[in-house]
Amino acid sequence: MREQLVSVIIPTYNRRESLGKVLDSLSEQTIPCDQYEVIVVDDGSSVDYSSIVMQRYPFMLTYYKQCNQGATVARNCGASQASGDILLFLDDDISVVPVFLDTLVQAHNCFDSVLLMGNLQCAVCSDMSVFQNVYSRETESPPCKDDKDLEEVQFTDCLTGMFSIKRDHFFTIGMLQDIAGDGRVAWGDVDFGYRAYKLGFKFYRCRKAVGFHDDFSIRDLSTCAKRWQRTSQSAVKLLHTYPEIQKHLPMFKDKCPISLSSDPPMLIVRKILRMIASTRLVLYVLEQIIKLLEYLYPSPKFLAPLYRWVLGGYIYQGFRTGLHEYGLIKAYE
Repeated sequence: MREQLVSVIIPTYNRRESLGKVLDSLSEQTIPCDQYEVIVVDDGSSVDYSSIVMQRYPFMLTYYKQCNQGATVARNCGASQASGDILLFLDDDISVVPVFLDTLVQAHNCFDSVLLMGNLQCAVCSDMSVFQNVYSRETESPPCKDDKDLEEVQFTDCLTGMFSIKRDHFFTIGMLQDIAGDGRVAWGDVDFGYRAYKLGFKFYRCRKAVGFHDDFSIRDLSTCAKRWQRTSQSAVKLLHTYPEIQKHLPMFKDKCPISLSSDPPMLIVRKILRMIASTRLVLYVLEQIIKLLEYLYPSPKFLAPLYRWVLGGYIYQGFRTGLHEYGLIKAYE
């Protein structure tokens, strides 16, 4: 009987340098190199990857190039070409620790119907902005409540950028879907996680399977705000498809229109305050205050709540735009 093989699937688009770092980290894994393969799917990049493709790695590297169709299609393409018993989906800007694959394989050997997420951390660099430093601390995986290596999480914690699943289960669930319909990955992980959840799958985060994310979208507040605005707009499509998961995404609870017939008084107050706090004038003033604080007194104590306030405002704007474009969401209790 052959050893269990892992297929690492990496979609990439114009990120030659960061992809090289990811492949270097995969070269240092503690499991034998003949027990895993790496499949890179180039989603129509304009840069030349030949210097990476021709490089010698200890593992088997396969490179595919498709016309630009988005990361979801690229991941499904890689999965269809994979030969491993376990599929690991990894973004091209997440470098992993040497025990990463070994940790996930051991966990899969202990469970059957599971999705396993790695422990995602922000990559530390010398030129981190004030925003990047504060935001990464605010959003990193919370510490586990006990000493166990595995922490059970919700399906909403599914991350297409760093999760593993047995190959047969991936196709049973129905592969990844472009829920937003724009080729991007927005909410495709929650969609996949929910479909798995309905089939009885469990979700765990492996604390030892650490991945360091060099996330360009959190380099500054403006870039991060625009990303959340786009993502929140496409969230409306997810909630149209699955209105019943509204209760699992409380971040949108105070961003829906006021319902005098069903909203409790405190929720109505929250919605009014959120609406006022999300006006362009208020957000502009807050952003100017933040710039001043970042320059004169960059204290996380003051900046963290201001960042949350501003990002919440852009989430509100994006979500309301989505409601305007795609229609109101059916109420679900």
